[in-house]
Amino acid sequence: STELKSLWTILAGLTTWQIWKHRYSKIFQGKPILPAEVIMELWDHLIAFLCGSYEDIQGETDSTSRAQSTFILKWSGTPMLRL
Repeated sequence: STELKSLWTILAGLTTWQIWKHRYSKIFQGKPILPAEVIMELWDHLIAFLCGSYEDIQGETDSTSRAQSTFILKWSGTPMLRL
């Protein structure tokens, strides 16, 4: 689906950005690269993206209620919603 492709594109972009940012810090600032830190920052960005996506579904109509329910069902049970 288009939504899944978009999610993979976002994941690839965020992952690439986090790796590049930490490699830059290592090479030019001499900071150590901690893989756990890179992963935690990536998760933080993904969670913020998902929270923003959920908040975009606003209103009190049947359509928005269904969209919110679908969102929660889709992501429940994943680390994304374990805040």
